[in-house]
Amino acid sequence: MLLKRIVIASSLFWLGLPAVATDLLDVWQAAQQRDPGLQAGRLSQAAGEKRRDQAQALWKTNVFVHGGVGLMGVETQTKGAEFSSDELPGLGGRRFEDSNFNTSIRIGLMNRLAISAVQPLFDPALQARAQQLQRTADLSDVRQQMVQQQLIQTVIERYFDLLVAQEFLVLHDRHEQSVRKALDELRRRQRVGDASQMDVQESAERLAALQAQRIRLDTDRQTKLFALQDLSGPAVSLRRLQAQIEPARLATSDLEPYVEQMRAVHPQLKAQDLQYEIALQEARQYGSGLKSARVDAIAQVSRDDLRGSGRYGAASNITTQHMVGVQLTIALTTG
Repeated sequence: MLLKRIVIASSLFWLGLPAVATDLLDVWQAAQQRDPGLQAGRLSQAAGEKRRDQAQALWKTNVFVHGGVGLMGVETQTKGAEFSSDELPGLGGRRFEDSNFNTSIRIGLMNRLAISAVQPLFDPALQARAQQLQRTADLSDVRQQMVQQQLIQTVIERYFDLLVAQEFLVLHDRHEQSVRKALDELRRRQRVGDASQMDVQESAERLAALQAQRIRLDTDRQTKLFALQDLSGPAVSLRRLQAQIEPARLATSDLEPYVEQMRAVHPQLKAQDLQYEIALQEARQYGSGLKSARVDAIAQVSRDDLRGSGRYGAASNITTQHMVGVQLTIALTTG
């Protein structure tokens, strides 16, 4: 919206004619559809929106499924154990202290299945990464604004260059017409003996010089027309650019609010600030000590099944676990 206002204000500043301002907006709208820089900027902005989505997704719960099959060996020794049983014949309710339990599976087939969910609660590195993604997306928007402003400036300059060239040609044609009328008048007076041949010759030379100058002015106008058409396409017509400049209607007061606003939100200054912030967040991702403390809420269900043979014959070991808790991770050093 601000860019559109700048185009309107600039056109009114130079011409003060609403009709010409509409023509300038037509050229600007056509240029937006043709400029490769704006097209690339739109793709960059689309990628920036994906980065914003990614920054928000970093804090969502991560769910993992773990599965594996392989060969595994287990040797366990438990000393100083105590056990009792009312179910085994001959043992009754007696307790056996200082017992030893040994298990052995030299090599066996192991399969593991686990499901875990991790919800980040506090993570400076993750927060820095999310901020970096946000700033990168903001930077793509600012760069698009810079491309738009550059295109606005180019369109306005070429538009009014062509308009000025057209007005110069109109004024030149009026001058040439006046000189031609003066030459005809001198020739009439020469026929009645009221003007000399030298006066007629000098007037004819001025007319010839003006005709040669018109060729140069018309060439300049065509060159500027081609330059404008390079931005907006061949739809630009010279007939739509014919307008009389009225100096009395020129005004600069309407531009002042836009100038102040552009100083406050200058895209190049914003781009530099964003690049600094991106570099700062990049450094924050690799802290150590308390600065790297990470807290995650974890829920996990797992089952390990190991079957094979060992020192005591055939054996199997089945372990099923489930847990819900909070995990604290601190990086002592990151290198």
